[in-house]
Amino acid sequence: MEYQELTPEAIKNFRKDGGLSQQNLALILGVGIATIKRWEKGKINPSGTAAAILNTVIAASLGKPIKTDAGTVCAGIATAKEIYELLKKVFEE
Repeated sequence: MEYQELTPEAIKNFRKDGGLSQQNLALILGVGIATIKRWEKGKINPSGTAAAILNTVIAASLGKPIKTDAGTVCAGIATAKEIYELLKKVFEE
């Protein structure tokens, strides 16, 4: 089985494919924009709830499971844009 690593490139590509700015992603995940920048540069790794959300949505958007220290996050099939729209709807309510 092919796995996707939660790399800085995977985070940045997911964000860009979904049409999200760093600021939008930071707001959705409840972190600062500086944190997003550090993740995308590989200076720090996502952790806690933000990491769990990123692992899940990136796995879903790629259709591949993501291998993490805690195990494997299963993949569904959705596009980054569909996931963004779903998250946006949840946070607007």
